[in-house]
Parts: sequence; C-alpha cells; structure tokens
Amino acid sequence: MSQVIVSIDGKPVMAEKNSTLSDIFKVNDIAVTQFCGGQGVCTACHCLVLGGAAALSKPTEQEQMMFSKIDRPGARYACQARVVDNGAMLQTTPARVLAKK
Repeated sequence: MSQVIVSIDGKPVMAEKNSTLSDIFKVNDIAVTQFCGGQGVCTACHCLVLGGAAALSKPTEQEQMMFSKIDRPGARYACQARVVDNGAMLQTTPARVLAKK
C-alpha cells in the first residue's frame, strides 16, 4: 500500500493511503475517543482540517448530517475521514471543546 504524509498538530507523520484518521491517530499514539465504535454518531472523534482538505475523502452522509447541526468549518470525524493524498493538515480537538464554541 502507498504512503502519504499528514500533518497532525503541526507534526508530519507517514500514513497508509486510504486509512481513516482514527487509524492514523492510533498508530501514532494520539488519543482518540470513540464511544460509537467508528459509526460516526457520537461526535467524540472530531478533528479540524486546517488545510489540505482535498487530501481527504469527501465527507460521508453521516458527517454531513451531523455537521449540519453545528457551525464548525473544517470539522471532520476521524472515524469517517480517510486520507487519500499528501497534504492534509489536522488539529486534534476534543469534542468537549467543540461543544463549547
């Protein structure tokens, strides 16, 4: 499988192309909370795309439905988004922080 470079909280990491962001976070020892087992319904695995959104898969229907309820540009679910190319710049953000904004 081919590798891509993803920036997570300002640090570049290598990742397998088509991996979910959750998988990439886990491989790189970045804490990911998932109460729903990766189904995209608990909102716990939010992260923010700061740049390079085209390097990620398009938002799933589940993401579109959930994010239509909040105004949070660049938000993605780590369990749903897949990296498809080099250049995604991500910021990990606990769901509790997102809920306060």
